Amino acid sequence: MVADANIIELIYEGSTLPPPMKDTQIVTLKVCDRYGLQQVRWVSRIFSLSEGTTKFLTIYAEGVKRYGEADEGNVDHGTAGWSGEGIGMLMERAEQEGYRVIMISDGPQFARCKAEYQQITGHQ
Repeated sequence: MVADANIIELIYEGSTLPPPMKDTQIVTLKVCDRYGLQQVRWVSRIFSLSEGTTKFLTIYAEGVKRYGEADEGNVDHGTAGWSGEGIGMLMERAEQEGYRVIMISDGPQFARCKAEYQQITGHQ
């Protein structure tokens, strides 16, 4: 747990993750003092390029089922986002021979929470 100004960050990795989350390296929850849980960040374990692409496309397909086609990013380049839902995802290179998928979901008050954080700390 990391507390900074108006945000508490809860970090779950390794043995603190439940067994069904075998493809997960880390989950971070940002909880805002006034607004509660406002961001979930999921980071996959490191995959080969083909495994990472499959994982990215599987998650993307689930997003399309739930929210329709992404209106941000470029799936062919490993990015996608649903601006109306506050959800974004990307595939990035991690280490020399690996790739990971990152998915971020912002709550409806995340922008306010972040603005308050910036006002309190002076950080971007």
